[in-house]
Amino acid sequence: MNGAGLRSRADFRWRLLTTACAVALCASSPERAHAGFSDIGQFSLSLSGMWDHPEGDPVLWATEHYADKATAGYIAPDTDFEISPRTSWDYGAQASFEPAGTAWVFSGAVRYGRSRTARGAVYETFPTHHAGNAAQAEAATTPSSYGNYSGTVSHNETHMFADFSIGRDFGLGLWDGKARSVFSLGARYARFSSDSDVGFKTVTEYKTTQGTRRLASSFDGFGPRIAWDGSAPLLEDLCLFIDAGADGALLFGRQKASVDASYTGGGYVHTRHKAAIVKNFGGFAALSWKPFNLGAKVSVGYRADLFFHALDGGGASTHEIDRSFYGPFASIGIETR
Repeated sequence: MNGAGLRSRADFRWRLLTTACAVALCASSPERAHAGFSDIGQFSLSLSGMWDHPEGDPVLWATEHYADKATAGYIAPDTDFEISPRTSWDYGAQASFEPAGTAWVFSGAVRYGRSRTARGAVYETFPTHHAGNAAQAEAATTPSSYGNYSGTVSHNETHMFADFSIGRDFGLGLWDGKARSVFSLGARYARFSSDSDVGFKTVTEYKTTQGTRRLASSFDGFGPRIAWDGSAPLLEDLCLFIDAGADGALLFGRQKASVDASYTGGGYVHTRHKAAIVKNFGGFAALSWKPFNLGAKVSVGYRADLFFHALDGGGASTHEIDRSFYGPFASIGIETR
């Protein structure tokens, strides 16, 4: 056999060998990658969105010069009006890691939401006098004409939570290892903010007074948190699971509030702050789909979070208000288990 034939046969054998090695490598790489992850531990990462309806006490807003030059017999209505936040979209992310060969779980999560702008308005008329001094004004009870008052407000709120927890899975072995029951201890940071922009105007035949007023309040707090998070198969043939959880936290921080007013002929700035403790309780329930053990997870459910005495929602004086968030949520994630 000549040299060219030997080289051709050697090339064919080398190509066959390399092709077989490549096929074997491709076939084994997912298992090897999975085995590599399993040697380290189990990871999960998810992103979520929530449509929530904030509930709780309304924020108070007020104005200046409500009934300028009203007659002495006129009793003006309360100048503190109320407004509540509207619905908001919340966005969140969560990650966890469970080291191989242990039942410990390390997790972190963050969530942010901003309410849609709430708007309010008021319009009043009132009788006025034409007295020229204070003594005559007190005695004047018969109106000579009428004035009018108008006020508007736009209100926004934001909230943000960040958690870090260390827990242990006590559900190992249940449902062939497909169930989880994790009790965790950790910490939560929370921030709430509220802003109200007020515009007002009082018109009489004697003068016009107008101005703006900005009311702002906030809370920043940090404290211990305890939580339980569980999952169990619902319909294994359809890869459906039922998830549930509950948590509680005690947040230590400071409440701040300020009023910045500017109107015809004057203005002022007033601030106040104090230490505060906010109690927090929450929970959720969800239905999850894990398609054919591909490492993906899709969940839909309902969540509730309650915060007591979260903000100072008063104008000129302290007025503590609660905040609660209720609504449906959806999430999508990946996990190596």
